[in-house]
Amino acid sequence: MLLYPLQRTPSFMAVEAQLLLYWDQLPGKPPFLHNFLHDIEGLWWIMMSNLYSTTPAATKANISPEVIVNRQEKANNLFLSTVKGNMERHAFFTFTVRHEEYKQSLPLEYQEVADAMAIACEVLWELYTKVRPEVLEDKAFAGVHDQLILCFKKIRDCGVEVVVLLHDLLEEKKKEAEKEKKEAETSVKERTSLRGFSRRIRRIRRQGTELFR
Repeated sequence: MLLYPLQRTPSFMAVEAQLLLYWDQLPGKPPFLHNFLHDIEGLWWIMMSNLYSTTPAATKANISPEVIVNRQEKANNLFLSTVKGNMERHAFFTFTVRHEEYKQSLPLEYQEVADAMAIACEVLWELYTKVRPEVLEDKAFAGVHDQLILCFKKIRDCGVEVVVLLHDLLEEKKKEAEKEKKEAETSVKERTSLRGFSRRIRRIRRQGTELFR
């Protein structure tokens, strides 16, 4: 089960920073160097984690515990990560088709946000190809803001304002289920007790009637 709130740095690290390797690195190329885009990717992962760790408050009553667990399992694949990351996390960031697979587990209110996040991921990948040690100059980062800000504004505009943590919601539903179970058990005991009491009353009445005959 995923723990909330997420406070583990590896959960939000850029994939290349975890691998200490460029995706397109070939033998003889310069060693890995951290750059500004890795910091931006960290913000991207933080925003992505919000999609898989929350649900809209307005529809929380309609989500089942099974759906919550399924989404938490998806989140575990991406965010319960070591410093070196994991293959599922790497594949998710590398192949947009994985975004579509994961998106199916999200509520409808998050679908548009997920699409905007996928576009931001593609933009990041395009920018990464232009920022490598051999061309690591200020001009290599020109236009980064203009390209990414459109994606982030889109994410902001289609965002859901009031959400609840899935972890908290699952605990709430567990307590509700336990309460309903106890109430049902109490109701059964009360009915059983009443039936027993009624039988005793009838028996006493019969005995009293026989006594005064």
